[in-house]
Amino acid sequence: MIDKIREIPIQLQKDDALLRLLPHYHEKYPEILRNTQKGWAGYNGEKELDYHLTFLNDSFTAIPSIRIPMNDKFFQMDTLLLTPYFSLIIESKNIFGTLHFDSKSNQMIRIFNDQEEGFPNPITQAKRQTIQFKRWLNQHVNKEIPVYFLVAIGSPKTIVKGPSSIFQSVLHAEHFPDKIHSLIKQHSTEVLTPYLIKKISKQLIQQHTPAEFNPFSKYNLTKADLIQGIKCPNCKLSLLVREYKYWRCRKCSFYSSDAHKQKMIDYLTICRSITINECQTLLQLPSRHMARHILLSVGLVPINKGKATQYKKHPAD
Repeated sequence: MIDKIREIPIQLQKDDALLRLLPHYHEKYPEILRNTQKGWAGYNGEKELDYHLTFLNDSFTAIPSIRIPMNDKFFQMDTLLLTPYFSLIIESKNIFGTLHFDSKSNQMIRIFNDQEEGFPNPITQAKRQTIQFKRWLNQHVNKEIPVYFLVAIGSPKTIVKGPSSIFQSVLHAEHFPDKIHSLIKQHSTEVLTPYLIKKISKQLIQQHTPAEFNPFSKYNLTKADLIQGIKCPNCKLSLLVREYKYWRCRKCSFYSSDAHKQKMIDYLTICRSITINECQTLLQLPSRHMARHILLSVGLVPINKGKATQYKKHPAD
């Protein structure tokens, strides 16, 4: 049973939105594109693991993507699996090519298209998470609970090489149900009751704190870098013009009533709020009245009054 929906990471949501708001020729576009591609690959690898964990029975509880405060810092686990016999931390990697685990440098090296690239060793990452989670358990659960870790490789096409010892910890996601059942055979006593599993899961989900991410600071951007206006999706040659309740292209006569919606969604994903002036600039509208009408039409509500009134999604949304 999966106890929490695996959410798309905030950084990935914002990077993805930023790509649609930034001109392709912008100097930061390639960097953001690379980060987005890596982010989606990682997320899809975690979803691949989620699928294989559904083959476990209901006595298992999987908690995906949790970030927990610990001693004024945070530790993050891609997936935590709670079983009646032990808890299991799973670090997911969805990296294509051939992965070499070098025991001397304690590094993971990826070879892809004849290019070598170094990555942090996910085994080391998982070991650190294990130490941190054990500390969390000592603070919140008055019971000795075995904690193990594994590294999941998302794509079955990825080749893994290294000392034979690493294959005790690193395996493809599709083999996880069998691996977990083999771990269970090593235990004869149940240490976690269904009540305690539910209690631990509830505490972790309540403490989960998503990481904040400001793409403007990360990439040294300002709102002035964003594309102003809406390019015609039909001819891609001209900006749409707002006329009464519709958007119209003066070159190809394309028209739409909601061409602004995706741009508004993307902007609010990044900025969380918008003023009438910002909306007028972003969509290249001829009047404040028209900007205000659009803000209200997409369900935004004013949260203060004055010239710099901020509009946000309704708190219930």
